[in-house]
Amino acid sequence: MRFRPRFTLRFFFLAITCFAVWLGWQVSIVRHRKALVDALIELSTESYKPLNYIVPEKGGGLITIGTGPSDVPVVLAKYGPPWYRKLFGDRVVPLLCLPASMKSDEIAEYRAAFPESNITQMEPDRR
Repeated sequence: MRFRPRFTLRFFFLAITCFAVWLGWQVSIVRHRKALVDALIELSTESYKPLNYIVPEKGGGLITIGTGPSDVPVVLAKYGPPWYRKLFGDRVVPLLCLPASMKSDEIAEYRAAFPESNITQMEPDRR
C-alpha cells in the first residue's frame, strides 16, 4: 500500500492565497522603487542628473556619473534585488544623488527603498 499525502482543497486555497499575498508584496516593492527613481529623474535639471543609466552586472551595477567627456563608470553595488524581483523589472541602483532641497524623511525613504545604494546629497547652490 502506497502512502499518499492528503491535502484538502482548503489547504490549497490557503497556500495559493499566501503565495499571492507574498507576490503582491514583492510587486509593490518594485513599483515603489520605480516610482521613487522616476520622481527623482523628474526633479532633475540639465545641471543635475541623479542617474544617467544603469546596467545590472552580476549582482553589482555599472553607472555613469555626469554627462561630460570625463564620465567614469563606477561599480558600487555589491548586491542587488533578488532574482524573482528582477523578473518584475527591478534593477540595481548603485548610486543615487539626491537634491539639496530634499528633507530628511524623504532621504530616509530612499535609504529604506534602496539598501544597496550609496546615497549622496548635492551641496546647496550658493551663488
